[in-house]
Amino acid sequence: MSALTKILIVLQLVFSLVVSVLLVLFISKTEDSKKQLVTEHASYVASSAQLDKTNQQLTNTTAQVTALNAELNRAGEAIRTAQNELAASKVDTAKANGMLETQISSSAQVQEKLTALTKSQEDRLTAMASEIKDLRDKVPTLTKSAGELARQVQELTNQLEAANHSIRQYQIILANPNNGGTNGAGVNMKPQVGEMDTHAAANTVNGTVTDVAMSAGRMHIETKLGARDGIQVGTKLYVYRGNGYVGDVTVESVTTDASVAVVTTTKPGEQVQKGDYVATVGN
Repeated sequence: MSALTKILIVLQLVFSLVVSVLLVLFISKTEDSKKQLVTEHASYVASSAQLDKTNQQLTNTTAQVTALNAELNRAGEAIRTAQNELAASKVDTAKANGMLETQISSSAQVQEKLTALTKSQEDRLTAMASEIKDLRDKVPTLTKSAGELARQVQELTNQLEAANHSIRQYQIILANPNNGGTNGAGVNMKPQVGEMDTHAAANTVNGTVTDVAMSAGRMHIETKLGARDGIQVGTKLYVYRGNGYVGDVTVESVTTDASVAVVTTTKPGEQVQKGDYVATVGN
């Protein structure tokens, strides 16, 4: 065996040894790499899961931020509206204060006027009290004068009743022509036909109430006295029952032989009735 062959064998053995060592190192490194790769893959998977979770949390947070922004916008709008209302309220308050000040000023003026009016009324009351005192002092004299006047009135009333009694007797005779037109003394009291036609308006005219009715809230009567008797629209007639005065009527419409009159006055407690008689002369 030559030296070269020995060298080659030695080199071959060294090469094989180096290759074996390298192979062992490579296999060992490959196993470590696999383990590291598995570990890194697990870390990647965990990191991916954590990233997904983080992304979901970010999405939720973004949604919450959006909702908060919307709520913040609404709150800002409400604040602006409240500010506008507050400004308007301040303006209204200022106007109200101005009106109140004006009213206070007017109230002061009214109070001054009221005070002056009260003073004036007090002065008038004082003057009236003085006048009342003077009148009270005159009451005895006035009472005495009133008594004297009452006595005179009573005398005149008695005289008037006596005259009325005579007139009513005359009117009764005229209202009942069937008795021959004579009074108790047999004197003819009935006017002649020519006199009635010519002088009816100037002489006393008598008749009876033939109907009584209410119309338009007023009492109306109808009589057989008409234009031929001298009755005209506006003629005043006096109503009697027996020897007693009942009331007054005023003619409103007239025909030849009838008239309608409205009752204007009645004696207290009396009411015009059918059958009462009327005359152009009163008591």
